[in-house]
Amino acid sequence: MNPECFEYPKSVDQNLALKGFEYCNEITKKSESNLYFTSKLIKNKSRYFAFVTLYAVMRIVDDLVDNTKSAGIKKLDEKSLRLQVNLWHKRILSAHSGTPYQFEEKKSTDKVEIDHAVTTIFANFPMPINLWNDFFEAMVFDIKHERFENFEQFVAYSKGASVAPTTIYIYLLAAQKDGSNKFIMREESFLECGYNLGIFAYIAHILRDVKKDMLAGENGLFYITNLDLHTHNLDDIKITEMTNNSSACRNWESLVQTLVDRAKGYEEEGTKLANKIFPTMDKECAWILDMIITIYRTLLKIINQHPQKLITSRIDVSYLQKMLIMLKLLKKHDMKIYQLTPLLIKL
Repeated sequence: MNPECFEYPKSVDQNLALKGFEYCNEITKKSESNLYFTSKLIKNKSRYFAFVTLYAVMRIVDDLVDNTKSAGIKKLDEKSLRLQVNLWHKRILSAHSGTPYQFEEKKSTDKVEIDHAVTTIFANFPMPINLWNDFFEAMVFDIKHERFENFEQFVAYSKGASVAPTTIYIYLLAAQKDGSNKFIMREESFLECGYNLGIFAYIAHILRDVKKDMLAGENGLFYITNLDLHTHNLDDIKITEMTNNSSACRNWESLVQTLVDRAKGYEEEGTKLANKIFPTMDKECAWILDMIITIYRTLLKIINQHPQKLITSRIDVSYLQKMLIMLKLLKKHDMKIYQLTPLLIKL
């Protein structure tokens, strides 16, 4: 990467920051997520490396919690896990304040280059720290709780687990440089937009991954609320039986319809707000944000049409469908197909 795409704080070792960017890029690349698929198309190196760096940190912390939970968390594990999550929170707070976290004893597993990379990102993209506080609050909730009792609790958790990452992504794409060369977000509605799109995408996520989550580790991971299961005369045992037998019942289809309808409400409001933000963005960035919204809208449509397949396999939007979405949105954002040539090479 070009080291000149960022302004480096005096507290940062530029060589370590560059190593951090590359390390985070590899982690994000391995995720093979829909978000990475669209983000590969970001031409601006500052925005791109800001995305892969911050995404990687969230991926590391989230995987740390999920892998420990699915393996069967014990009291000793819980204490150790909370200490690790709290340490990551301290590292982010330190980076946001302008200084890479100072370890008392450095270990190779600490990957201190990440701290120098994140400090650089925050210096160039001064985003609200409360988004990160929400993220870590959700991770702590995840450690303490096995399930969500109701949808209100699910939404409160989503504020950190999905809304925060979504809002940060919108910030990275929509912020514009000011006189001091920092990327500043002037459109205040990005917070409400991130809130709605984050919950919409998270509902789609948990439905898409229900089979994989149920079979994770020894205990599985459960994200559908107890109240929703009870309302549709379902429980963990019945869903586990459906998963093992690869067959869905009508109650399951009714539950999926309920969750899809909820997600659609958030998607519609989030899309309205995104359409107001698009004109303030670079064309390419607006196109990319619209693309990821449309990919998840398409995913939700597939889920709605084939609820039984959620039990038998993991469904997703195909590569061909993504490419068609990409091409369809060109005209909306006043882009020409020849502009895609250098971008498509990355896919």
